[in-house]
Amino acid sequence: MNKKISFLGVFLLLVAVFASATVTLDSVTEDVNPGETVNGQFTLINNDSTTYSGVTFELAIPGMIEENVVFNPETISPFNDGQEEIIEFSFDVPNHQSADSYTGTITIFGDAVEIDTFDFNFDVNEKRLFDLSSYEETISVDQGESESIVLDIENEGNVIYDLVTLTFDSDDPFEDDGGNQIEVTFDQNDFVLNPGQTKQVTITVTPEEDQYLGYLKEDIKVTAKAGDIEDTKNFELTIDTTSDIVEVELDDDDLDDELEPGETFHFEIDVENIADYDLEDIVVKVWVIDIDSGDDLSEKASKFDLDQGDVDDVRFEFQVPLSVDEEEFDIKVRVEGEDKDDSSNTFKVTKIFRNQVDVVKDNSYEVYFDDIDLSSTDLRCGSQFMVSFDLINIGDNNLDDMYIKLFINELNLEYTSETFDLDYNDDDDRDRSLQFNVKLPSTLDKDSYEMKFYAYDEDDDQFDVETYTITVTPCQGIEEYEEDEEVVVTPNQDNQNVVFLPTGWAGLGLNQDTWTTIFWILGDIVLVLVALYFLVLLFKKRR
Repeated sequence: MNKKISFLGVFLLLVAVFASATVTLDSVTEDVNPGETVNGQFTLINNDSTTYSGVTFELAIPGMIEENVVFNPETISPFNDGQEEIIEFSFDVPNHQSADSYTGTITIFGDAVEIDTFDFNFDVNEKRLFDLSSYEETISVDQGESESIVLDIENEGNVIYDLVTLTFDSDDPFEDDGGNQIEVTFDQNDFVLNPGQTKQVTITVTPEEDQYLGYLKEDIKVTAKAGDIEDTKNFELTIDTTSDIVEVELDDDDLDDELEPGETFHFEIDVENIADYDLEDIVVKVWVIDIDSGDDLSEKASKFDLDQGDVDDVRFEFQVPLSVDEEEFDIKVRVEGEDKDDSSNTFKVTKIFRNQVDVVKDNSYEVYFDDIDLSSTDLRCGSQFMVSFDLINIGDNNLDDMYIKLFINELNLEYTSETFDLDYNDDDDRDRSLQFNVKLPSTLDKDSYEMKFYAYDEDDDQFDVETYTITVTPCQGIEEYEEDEEVVVTPNQDNQNVVFLPTGWAGLGLNQDTWTTIFWILGDIVLVLVALYFLVLLFKKRR
């Protein structure tokens, strides 16, 4: 129990009057922890006519083997009649002394004959304390092999720990990203630890054959219980899984720099043959984990051979996706191959390099116009086409109630989208598909025109622009032509992310050809109805 044992320590003011001396206890430490020092002082007066050639002192404490007992002065020589001396004394309480109330006795000798004695009281407090020989260790071990370390657990207090346990905080300790788990065992657990006792616990680790290379770190919680009270300490264990066939390292090149969306980066993977035989058909594949809206970017290199002791560098190049979070991403590397002289002796190692690709977004408000596409490439006077594109928020702020304006200034064409939101850190709401239906006028003087897309925020401030050039067939007035195929524009299947826009007919009017076509269609309908009427009359007359 965590209870300080305290008995109201009494300064024993003792005046002992013998025939030879008077002793007065001036002070003494009232309570003390194990391993600490008790200090005291008393006054000794020679009230006899006798002179002693030498006075000495002796301390005894039942139930305790006191340590480093000191009297100052150690000897009084001579000690004359009427002489008064102040004597200081001290001693150390053993580290694991039981919590209790103790009585010490000091005996005074004059010329080797006891001339006086007195007692004093003090308390030893309860002390719960255990210690570990180390608080962090790293074990290097090959795939499929075992390695061990020894952890000492010592009870440095004066309380019995009736249950000491070693546990992990996580449910799946030392599990890599591939689901492989390093087995960790303790040769003893759930034991009693007495005051002053040390237990040596052997910790053995065994990675799986396909365990990913590299470091895994976990805390082992050491819990010591004394009754209802628990004391805990954490031991950090790092396991470095290695391979005895190849060493795989990352040469980061420009990965030390911060990367922006759309930026290209490259790095090299160094593969060294440390086996005692040659290797062939080595394949290196890398993944940049979760960088592409939660998906990986991956690339595989061509096969190569590697003689014993040789090193080969394999270069990879990627582009940071536009739809990406602002964070640091891991690189996973897998190397596979086989023994050149024994194709059945294959190997596969995987290693993850943490937080290597650092993506930042410097611009607060920025969008990217991606995959701009026209529904037709045959653009002539009066023709109509659909322009579609994806809009991606590549800034570091949310864009609320934004909208897009499309301009072809030389043709006095303008279209405005509905308002919409683009988040900056949500994969599902970071991009949006947009479409505009554009109708060209009846006169086109040039063979190309600039189409500009302007991005506006909720305050109607323009913050980004994109230019796209369209190629047309110049003409003066409406030309009669046959379209090879009617253009059918299929909206994006995800209607939630598509903004459907007006076709732009307002203000342009219906041309003469259109009215003529409508007139002839209506005339045909009237003729059919008249013919049906006369057929019905004829049928009734015959009956």
